[in-house]
Amino acid sequence: MPRQYYCRRPFALGFWGWFLVMFSLMALRQSVIAQIPQQSVVFDLRSEIDHQELHAGVQFYEDADKTLRLGDVSSPNFEGKWKTFQRNSALSFGFTRSAYWLRFTLRNTTHPNYNNWLFETNFPPLDTLDIYIVQPNGTVRRFLTGDYIPFRTREIRTRTFLVPLDLPDSLPRTVYVRVRTTSSMVIPFAILTREATIDRNIRSLLIFGFIFGITIVLLLYNLVPFLISRDRIYFWYFVYVCGALLFIFTYNGLSAEYLFPESGFWLQYLTLLSIGTLEIGFIVFLQHYLGTKSIAPRLHFVMNIVVICIAIPTIFALFSDYLTMNRIQASFTIPISVLLLTAIIYVQKRQKRSRFYYLYANLGVFFNTLSVTLTTSAALGFMPSTQIIRDSTQINIFLDGLVFALALTQRIQTLRKERAEAQEETLRLQRDQNIILQRAVDERTAELQQRQMMLEVQAAEIQLINTQLQEQNETLKDLNSEKNELMGIVAHDLKNPIGAVRSLAELMHEGYVPPGEISAISGKIVTTSDRMLDLVTNLLDINRLESGAAQFMIVQIDVAPMVETLVESYQSQAA
Repeated sequence: MPRQYYCRRPFALGFWGWFLVMFSLMALRQSVIAQIPQQSVVFDLRSEIDHQELHAGVQFYEDADKTLRLGDVSSPNFEGKWKTFQRNSALSFGFTRSAYWLRFTLRNTTHPNYNNWLFETNFPPLDTLDIYIVQPNGTVRRFLTGDYIPFRTREIRTRTFLVPLDLPDSLPRTVYVRVRTTSSMVIPFAILTREATIDRNIRSLLIFGFIFGITIVLLLYNLVPFLISRDRIYFWYFVYVCGALLFIFTYNGLSAEYLFPESGFWLQYLTLLSIGTLEIGFIVFLQHYLGTKSIAPRLHFVMNIVVICIAIPTIFALFSDYLTMNRIQASFTIPISVLLLTAIIYVQKRQKRSRFYYLYANLGVFFNTLSVTLTTSAALGFMPSTQIIRDSTQINIFLDGLVFALALTQRIQTLRKERAEAQEETLRLQRDQNIILQRAVDERTAELQQRQMMLEVQAAEIQLINTQLQEQNETLKDLNSEKNELMGIVAHDLKNPIGAVRSLAELMHEGYVPPGEISAISGKIVTTSDRMLDLVTNLLDINRLESGAAQFMIVQIDVAPMVETLVESYQSQAA
C-alpha cells in the first residue's frame, strides 16, 4: 500500500543517493589531486598584516607507509614528489591512516625586522605534529605537539598548537611539518604576531564564556521541568546539550587544557563520545517532540536502529580501531540529516497541529543538515575548509540548542493550549450531555407524570368498581336476608299445610272419615296441596329475584276466598 512506503521511500532514496554522491565525489577528488601542478611559493611576512593564513602554495606529500623522516623529504632527490595545494583554504585530506608531510617557505620582510611571529595549527583534534624549522645555516629547530602530547610539554600552553618562529632577518626559512591523526586530516596553517594571538585568545575566551554560559543556563532551565514532570523529552534535550557542550569543549582544545592534559587517547575518544552523545540525544529528542512512536511507528523504528548504529562505534571505539569507528560515525552524519528531514516532513503531513509548532524543529533540522553537509564535505576535501565551515558545526550546535529550547517552550504553550481546548471541548461536551440528559429527564418525567395520571384514573375506576361491588354486596346481603326471611316464611307456611294434609290423610287412613265426607276431605287435600305448590313456586321466584331476572306484576286480588280457604284448612285442627 502507498502509505506503507511513504516513510520508507524518501529515506531509502536519500540514503542511496548519499552513497552515490559520496563515491562520485571521492573519485573526482582523487582525479583533481592527481592533476594538481607542482609550484613552490614563498610566503612573505609583512608588517601591516598581523595574521596570515598559509593555504595555497603549501606543498604536501602523502607518506602512506609512515616511514619517511626529515632527511628523506628534504633531500634533493625528493623534490619531484611534492605536490602543491592550490585552494585558498585549509588543507584537507579526509580520514586517512597515512602521515602527511607539508612544506612551505617563510621570509620576514618587515622593516625594521619584527621577530615575534608565531606559527599556529588551529585544529586541536590532530594527534601529532612534528614541526621542523630549517635555519639558513642548516640547523633545525624541532617542535613536537598535538593532542597526543601532554599539554604541559607544549612550547606554548594554549588550546591550539603554537610554536615560536625565529626570523631575525629577511632570509627565507623552510618549514617542514609531519602530521598524523585518526580524526579528519584538516590542517589550517597561519602565521600570527604575539599581539594578535593575545587579542584573539581574549576574544575566544569571551565567546566561549558567552556560549558556555547560555548553554549551561539552557541546561538548568530544562533540567528543572524534567525533575518536576519526569517528561523524558527534557532528559533527552539535557543529553543533547551535554554532548554539544562536551563537543565544543573538546573540539576547541579546551579538554586538553582542563580535563585530560596528560592523555591523548581520552582526548580523541571525548570527540567521538561527544558527537555520539549529541546525535543520540538529538534524534531521541526529536522522536519525543514529533511523537513518531504513535504517528509513524515504522519511521520511529528506523530512527531507533540509527540510534543503535551511532552507539555501536561510540562504544566500540574503546576496544577497537579508533579511525575505523571514526569513519563509521562520520558516514552516518548525512543519512541522519536525511532521516530527520523525512521525519519532519512526514509527521507534519500526518499530525493535525499548527505549522508554527514545527517551525523550530524545521529550523533546527535545517541548521543541522546545512552544517553537517558543509563540515563533512570540507573534512573529506570535497569543498574548501574555511574557518566558517569548520566552525559551522559549533554554530549549528549552539543555534540548535537555542532553537530547541524555544521549541520546548513552544511545546509547553501548545500543550497548554491543547489542554485548554480539550478542557473547553470537554466542558462543551459535558454541557451538551447535560442538556441531552435534562431533556431525557424531562421526557421521562412527563412520561412518568402521564403514567401517574393514568394510574390515578385507573385507581379512580377501581375505586368506582369497588364502590359498585360494595353496593352490589349490600344489595346481595339485603336480597339474601329477604330470601332467608321468605324461606323462613315459606317453611313456616308449608309446615301448616303439610300438617293439615297429613292429618286429613291420617283420618282417612284410620277410617274416621265417613264415606260421605271423603270427597270433601279429598278436595281439601287437593286445595291444600295447590297452596303448597304455590309456596314452592314463590320460593323458586326468590332465585329469580337474586339474579335480577324477576319481573313483578301488580294486580288486584280478593282476599276473602283466601281467608275462607285458610279457615277451612285449619277448621278440623281447630276442632
